[in-house]
Amino acid sequence: MSRLGPGRALALGFVTVLAILVPARAASAHAELVSSQPGDGAVVTQAPATLTLTFSESVETVLGAVRLFDSQGQPVAIGAPRHPAGHDDQVQVATSGLGQGTYLVSWRVTSADSHPVQGSFLFSVGQRSAVTADAGAVLAGRSGSRVVGALLGASRVTVFAGFALLAGGLAFVAIFGRTAPRMGSVLVGGAAALVVGSLASLALQGGYANGTSLGQSLHPAVWRLTARTDFGRQALWRVALGAVGAALALLATQTRRPWWWRAAALSLGPLAAATLAYAGHAHTGRWPRVGVTADVVHLVALAWWLGGLAVLAVTAVRAADGRDIVSRFSPVALGCVGAVVASGVVQSWRQVGSLDAFATTYGRLLLVKLALVAGLLGVALVSRRAVHRWTADLRPPSRLRRALLGELALGLGVLGVTAGLVATAPARDQVARPFSTSLLSHGATASLVLDPARAGAVVVHLYVTPPGGALAKAAEARLLLSLPTRGVTDLSLPMENTGPNHFSSQGARIPFRGRWQLTVLVRFGEFDSYTFTSAVNVR
Repeated sequence: MSRLGPGRALALGFVTVLAILVPARAASAHAELVSSQPGDGAVVTQAPATLTLTFSESVETVLGAVRLFDSQGQPVAIGAPRHPAGHDDQVQVATSGLGQGTYLVSWRVTSADSHPVQGSFLFSVGQRSAVTADAGAVLAGRSGSRVVGALLGASRVTVFAGFALLAGGLAFVAIFGRTAPRMGSVLVGGAAALVVGSLASLALQGGYANGTSLGQSLHPAVWRLTARTDFGRQALWRVALGAVGAALALLATQTRRPWWWRAAALSLGPLAAATLAYAGHAHTGRWPRVGVTADVVHLVALAWWLGGLAVLAVTAVRAADGRDIVSRFSPVALGCVGAVVASGVVQSWRQVGSLDAFATTYGRLLLVKLALVAGLLGVALVSRRAVHRWTADLRPPSRLRRALLGELALGLGVLGVTAGLVATAPARDQVARPFSTSLLSHGATASLVLDPARAGAVVVHLYVTPPGGALAKAAEARLLLSLPTRGVTDLSLPMENTGPNHFSSQGARIPFRGRWQLTVLVRFGEFDSYTFTSAVNVR
């Protein structure tokens, strides 16, 4: 069977990528609640027949929920969430029999990048009523199970490792025509990791999106719901591709393979990479087609590089013709390195966009990945030198074996951090976002907005309501900020009375980044005052 040159292999991969790009569509990276009917803090004269929430992008409600509570924290029966015809960015629920008073709406939906987002807001019918502390707990929402999150992260690492081993190993065989007794086991192992990791992520995604416990997330009914989401469909496609990859792996060890085997082996990598791209950040945010292209190229190049290294370490280095195989693989690996770096730069700019964004969780993870890739490139340089020495003076390849193992170890670290990046909100979404919160104090409520929540100039809006929804006007409001780690205590931001129980500040400045402690002091009369506290992450 003839060998396939690297140029033709890359051309076939490029054609596959173009086919994958056709369905790419624009979406924001993380959904945000743009508006609601009734609005946050609104007082309506008649009870609404429906609650409508409008988001910045299309969202899924299969694994989410919209819940309604009265001012005492008791649940109120409402209809099932649905999308109005032709509006996937809106969620609507029917209501009936709402009496006068204040209500709390708690919502949780899934963004286009498969990550859940949640929030809550208040509205009143007729007049405001006092909100109890039990009801106020609803405003905090649910953070989800840490166990589910950790297991889901482990499943992602398994998926990426299996993908790299399977796609890279199959490409190695297709390009170089290399077979060995142990190669079938290596490739089947990669296929098994891809299938098991994908099934595990499918089983855990429901609990992650719902914010429920591990036991609840492992219920078959939740799995069926997850399978109906975009994430679930991509996971099932990946399982199918893993099964096809296992069949291709078994054929890889045969001396005579079917005529179609090579094309199928080279196409599996881009197709599997597309399922990862469409289940994560790549197809969201700005330039979605560029994002999907860069992500597929990045993942395929990384797989061909690391998967090829794994095959070399297991089969080629000790073989009689290993010197020839290693020397021919070296320029292919170099091309993959270039593709990894170039596509990584594109994705980094899409998801980060500014130096400030490196202070976010996503930005810090990206810096760790860059450090690992830099180390990987250094070890790869050692490997290339070892290859030249082995070819020139027939020295034993012990140094090359150590370099290959070092590359693989760092490569696994890169895959692990990549899985972490998939599970983290993009830096562009984490930086310079408005901060809003609803606070309670002895029956009084305060709604506070800082826009943007970053060091420097900010605009502040504060809306306050006394206990029982009374119409008493607040005489004074003060906003104090403290950052003990920088020695800042009770930094006062100027607040002006700009409307009935509405205070704002157009010239406030926050000097430093950090997790600030926030205190709101509101006085309605000489002896009637309330204190609200919270914390805000200032970027």
